[in-house]
Amino acid sequence: MAIIVEDGTNIPSANSYVTVAELDSFAALRGYTLPALEADKAVLLIKGADYTEAFRASFQGQKTYSDQSLQWPRQPVYIDGYQIAGTTIPQDLKNAQMQAAIEVSIAGGDIQPNTGKNIKKEKVDVIEVTYQDNNGALYAPTFPKVDTYIDPLLKAGGGLLVEPIR
Repeated sequence: MAIIVEDGTNIPSANSYVTVAELDSFAALRGYTLPALEADKAVLLIKGADYTEAFRASFQGQKTYSDQSLQWPRQPVYIDGYQIAGTTIPQDLKNAQMQAAIEVSIAGGDIQPNTGKNIKKEKVDVIEVTYQDNNGALYAPTFPKVDTYIDPLLKAGGGLLVEPIR
């Protein structure tokens, strides 16, 4: 699997904001051990990008190019009170993707659970819900380290929040 990095110039078929080498450096500086194979790290980066792309409705601004494959670059975007160029890929976004990739590695799979599959039966009139075997727990894991990086890129009050539906 080839990593195609978006650098802010609308790279066709981009699937990442960072390279495997950048992920290696980021992880090493923080004491994380990643898989040895570059292909395995590429998969982690793709899943990390998938996670960050899920914030699309909460990101500031709009896509800079109508046909870009990822959500960034965007405009107008303000970080710490300063407007960034519409061709910038913020370091916070890169860090969020890399931290999400690390979280995928730690989790041993995926960090975007399908939170709706545990509802076995719903009834609309005189509301009734029957859950699967997990007692109706509906949750999505949280990743505070990823959130810390991605927070400056969001609209005011625009975090990705998954709440129970009862």
